[in-house]
Amino acid sequence: AYQSGYIDAEYQAQGALIRVLLCLLPALVFLLARRRFQLSSLQQRIWILLSVGSILAAIGLATVASSVVIDRLALYLLPLQIFVGSRLPDTQLLGITPRVWNQLLIALSLTVLLVWLLFASNSYAWLPYRNLLLPF
Repeated sequence: AYQSGYIDAEYQAQGALIRVLLCLLPALVFLLARRRFQLSSLQQRIWILLSVGSILAAIGLATVASSVVIDRLALYLLPLQIFVGSRLPDTQLLGITPRVWNQLLIALSLTVLLVWLLFASNSYAWLPYRNLLLPF
């Protein structure tokens, strides 16, 4: 069922590329600057594995016929974004202060959200709708 439903069917996930890239970017940052994150060896191994998984997801997106498979598996890599995003300001990587890192991360998140809200074909379904709490 899995093979015929995902792999053989060659379904395509429209947002798979951006979601995998949003996993790949923190993976590369972590791998290149992992010593700045001040982790135990066990913690470091866990985040290295997730980072390698993100790289493999990017390779898989280019080589596997069905992007849905890669997109669904990449959901398990989302904690890497949270981890790197929350710890990156403390690393002062590239000599950038924590305040500026926070502003850059907020700007990146806002940009991704706005691009999705403005250009996604289904974004209207995710906007707040009229109810008791939001009566507009």
